Amino acid sequence: MRSRVIGLLITAAVCGGIWWWRKDDMTTENVYWMFDMTTENVYWMFGVALGISVVLIAITTIRWALAKRELSNIGIGPAFVMVRQGIMLPQGRVAWPEVTEIGLRTRFGKAFPSFYVAGLGLPRWETSTGNLDVLPGTIDAAVRALSNGEASLDLTKLDD
Repeated sequence: MRSRVIGLLITAAVCGGIWWWRKDDMTTENVYWMFDMTTENVYWMFGVALGISVVLIAITTIRWALAKRELSNIGIGPAFVMVRQGIMLPQGRVAWPEVTEIGLRTRFGKAFPSFYVAGLGLPRWETSTGNLDVLPGTIDAAVRALSNGEASLDLTKLDD
């Protein structure tokens, strides 16, 4: 966020410097003064440059607010436990042969991808990866090792 604001200030300073340097030419209508541009085109250029910086600040602020809201819901204790027999979730235990789906997927309007597990007899369970202390590759390695290669983490939905 700080770098976006600094970028906006630098952009404003450059636009202001150009305006100050060429202010006499800018008071006259349709004077070609820089790269064969009229005064009106230069004002449009300044507006677009400053507008892009403002839009980037807005996007960064929205993403920061989403991440902050999502991270405020982190509970105390482990989200799930993987052992040789299966995965222990808040709803119950799922043995490795009963695991039908396990993976990560992106969610619209969320700051972090979602880790999900579905098993026979249990509904799909999800948690934000913001709640997890390990990277997806570490979870995938643990799933493959503990399930003797029967299951693996599906990362293809992250690309959608």
